[in-house]
Amino acid sequence: MGYFSYSFFFDTMGFMKYLDMKRTQSQIADEIKAIEEENASLRKDIEAVRHDGATVEGLARDRLGMVREGETVFLFVPPTRENGDPKERP
Repeated sequence: MGYFSYSFFFDTMGFMKYLDMKRTQSQIADEIKAIEEENASLRKDIEAVRHDGATVEGLARDRLGMVREGETVFLFVPPTRENGDPKERP
């Protein structure tokens, strides 16, 4: 009876191993769900870039610094020690 109890709980295919495998399965299922959600979001972004001119324009403005012809660009440089602000802010 003692060997059977030990074998049931602690053997290589015992109950404790079963619980560990169920926990691992749950973690993997959660990771798969998160990846599938991320993939769906990325597919949506891809479709927007392929078919929506406003999305392409926004990306060109944000990532490449592009502007339309006739627009005026204002560049604000934060103050640093090199360009005249001798104080460090806390």
